Amino acid sequence: STQSRSSAASDVYKRQGSDQTDGIPALNADISNVADVQFDEANNRVFFTGTFDGASRVLRVNLNSVPPQLFVYGGQPGALPGDGDGGLATSAHFLAAGDLAVDPTNPSALYVVDAGHDRIRRINGLTVEGVYGVEDGNCTNPVALTDCVDCNIAFAPDGNAMYVSGRICGTSPNGSTPGIVRLDLSGTDSVLGIVHIAGSTNGSFDWDGETGLNARFSDAGGLVVGADGDLYFAETNSHRVGRIDLSTNVLSVVMGNGSEGSDGNHGPAASARLNDPLRLEVRNGSDLVIADEGNHAVRMIWGIFD
Repeated sequence: STQSRSSAASDVYKRQGSDQTDGIPALNADISNVADVQFDEANNRVFFTGTFDGASRVLRVNLNSVPPQLFVYGGQPGALPGDGDGGLATSAHFLAAGDLAVDPTNPSALYVVDAGHDRIRRINGLTVEGVYGVEDGNCTNPVALTDCVDCNIAFAPDGNAMYVSGRICGTSPNGSTPGIVRLDLSGTDSVLGIVHIAGSTNGSFDWDGETGLNARFSDAGGLVVGADGDLYFAETNSHRVGRIDLSTNVLSVVMGNGSEGSDGNHGPAASARLNDPLRLEVRNGSDLVIADEGNHAVRMIWGIFD
């Protein structure tokens, strides 16, 4: 059976220094508000979002250089809000750059949640462009996203679709609700349509065993597509991690019972408790890694995909 383990989080990402010149050794950079990190294995580099030199930036560390060097990949201080689409990514304005995803079919294409501008943008080589902007507030499309303040993104393995968690317009007078949608992408990465996967204003908070459209979430957090092809998500405020079987759209609880806690290490994952799980990643095609923010810990469900 799968088990969960825990290790105390440490200051593995603390940066010190004051030299803000592009191309400096990464360990000399003064960076704050790191929101997400993505590893580009094909090119041996790391992307992350954070505040650098007074602006929200997308940053890149080249691991092939000795010592590893830091470069600005997107964002510039002083640019006007919303500026940049169609031009150089390093001249664009990002407002609270957040979650990241690398296109599995094109490692040069990096997708960024521009939370403050309520949209998803793509940096493809040197240029930046808008991919998806949220509904204008009228909610003429009931499955459209209403804001991207807490959006998370994850690619389908074939690169033809992107899963997005956030607030969706909903289908009742109760208004918007946390949910998960799928953006269908063409071969040229143009958005073809949006499909409602999970989250409803009329659904049940007790969603274990329900279909996605009969589920209601307290919020919808981090996403990752597992090695089994299913979609895993963090319901942060309800202290749970769930799975969506993408062939049936049925949900199941993977870890957490809905109450906050830290117990359950070295036992069955379904019996363990979490405290505000935030981000998810897959390790070595075998394990599910959980950023357990409230416990200041990294938890791992070993062998879940074996």
